[in-house]
Amino acid sequence: MVPPKMQFLCWLAWRGRIKTSLFLQRIGVLPPNAETQCVFCQSVVESLEHVLLFCPQVWKCWAAMASWWDQHWVIPGSVEGLLQCWSGSKAKSWVHKAWQAVPALVMWSVWKLRNECRFKGVNPDFAGLSERLKLQIALWVKWSFRVDYSVHDLVSNLHQIRQCVD
Repeated sequence: MVPPKMQFLCWLAWRGRIKTSLFLQRIGVLPPNAETQCVFCQSVVESLEHVLLFCPQVWKCWAAMASWWDQHWVIPGSVEGLLQCWSGSKAKSWVHKAWQAVPALVMWSVWKLRNECRFKGVNPDFAGLSERLKLQIALWVKWSFRVDYSVHDLVSNLHQIRQCVD
């Protein structure tokens, strides 16, 4: 189970209610000439699906998470599709519960990074973000499920650990 703030962000994203620059411009909060390009790639107008899923930089983060879990995956066409396909497993092991937390953690982290870039002028570091996500999941697993593996083992050897647990 992920923290309520992450669940809420996922719910807002699923409902299409995340306040992207395009959304704020469309409802009149931002003027028509305000900058609405993606802060990560600067190549397209910022939209919900682009920022959370399709931006080439964000895609690298999703790909790193899938690779870490030794998964082959094609990203769905929408946030709703992502949340529906990711929630398919009902297994009880901590491995499957941790896998279920990945979308919320990735979307939360990407959205926080987007806000830091947009409002504080931070330069995005997606390689660092992917490693921080792995560490956050490993810490969450260690704390929530009291597994016998170290955080380092969870981050570095998840594939081997999953073979023992599954």
